Amino acid sequence: AGTIYVTWRDKRGEQADIFPITFNPDGALADGQKKILEQLWTAWLAFPGGKNVYFTHLISYRCGIAEVRYGFNDGPADKVWPLPPCDPANPHAVPQNAKIHMPVPKGTKAMTVQLTYQDGTTSQLKRFTVVK
Repeated sequence: AGTIYVTWRDKRGEQADIFPITFNPDGALADGQKKILEQLWTAWLAFPGGKNVYFTHLISYRCGIAEVRYGFNDGPADKVWPLPPCDPANPHAVPQNAKIHMPVPKGTKAMTVQLTYQDGTTSQLKRFTVVK
């Protein structure tokens, strides 16, 4: 974290004022990951073979997420998926002890997911069809 000072010279060689820009690396990491999550929301969950649901994408972008809530079929997203702590030195790595998947409960045709981001905002409730 720190302040970056920026100035420039115009084509006449005159220097502009110095402008301070505050830089917060943790905030920049969380904001960048939030943007990626919003753009690639269709990858939040994966159902290879339809027997398990994988949360690997969300774990890989966990530095932007405060909480993952999920639900089954048309029920509410009232369950919380545990995320390992953010590692700013290696933010996309999936820790060895991370819980990345669970069995899809019998009779589940879809899952819903809603994220609370580090900045306190929430995503739209997203629906994912279980592909078997």
